[in-house]
Parts: sequence; structure tokens; C-alpha cells
Amino acid sequence: MKKNEYFLPITGSILFFLLSKEVVPTILYAFIAVLLSLYFFPVRLLYLKYEETIRDKWLFAITSLLFSKILAVSVAMAYVDNSVFYRNFFIVLTILNFCFAVYLYLKNNKLPVLSFLFIFFTGIVLYT
Repeated sequence: MKKNEYFLPITGSILFFLLSKEVVPTILYAFIAVLLSLYFFPVRLLYLKYEETIRDKWLFAITSLLFSKILAVSVAMAYVDNSVFYRNFFIVLTILNFCFAVYLYLKNNKLPVLSFLFIFFTGIVLYT
């Protein structure tokens, strides 16, 4: 995993916090979050090869898709206030992300920092 990937959920968290305080316009957050979402699903999956085994490739693909969906749903939540559907869908994505983080830690004995940073990001999106 590249070290600069750790800054992407932190950037998203700061931008969403600034969006909630009405410092950043919604369109700017939407543009950056969509770019980050596109990075995590097609670009990261197709061009960056980190894993060697088939099981690790599947886990890498699922977590990349999860990160992409978390960012995409955060854009929808930025535009639609108090939507029960998006909030519940976001919570389900967060729980799935946490389950994959625990699974990766137990199976590979490595701390999945990026997954935990996205859990931090979802906390900011849900509670600001």
C-alpha cells in the first residue's frame, strides 16, 4: 500500500467537516469526493497490484469497492439532509468496513490502517 493513500480519507474527513461548517461549498466537496471514489475503485484496483494470492486479491478488491462506495454515499449525504435511507446504508457500509478490518487483522496479523481511517471518516460524516 502506498503511503499517500493514508492521506485520502483524512482529506475527505477534513473537507466534509469544513462542508458541515459551511466553509467549503458542496460542489467542491462533491467533485473531490467523486475523484477519490474513482481512485479507489477502478484506478486502484486496475493499476496498483499489491497482493499475490487469490484470496488477498479478492479482499483487496472488496475493500477498494467499499472505500469507493463510502465516498460516493458521502456525496449523496452532503446533498440530501436527514435521509434515513442514505444514513442506514452508510452505517451498513461502515459495519462491513469494520468487519473486513477485523478479518484482515486476524488473518494477516497486519493492522489495516486505511480501513480504520475510513471508519474515522464515516464517523465524521454521520455525526457532523
